[in-house]
Amino acid sequence: MISFYPPNYAAHVELDGKSITLPKRRSWYGARYVKGDVSMRMMKSGALTLKRAGRKATQCTVK
Repeated sequence: MISFYPPNYAAHVELDGKSITLPKRRSWYGARYVKGDVSMRMMKSGALTLKRAGRKATQCTVK
């Protein structure tokens, strides 16, 4: 589950039952959120990729 709450520009993600706040980082294309070994990239097309160290990337579509 991913949530965004104004006015802060961070993604609030729930992974494996734990809440993580990913601060927004600069990116050439789309939006990128990173904290530690967790990163999330959201493209303007609606494609979303979630990466964690030691695991395969998860691809999703934003609705």
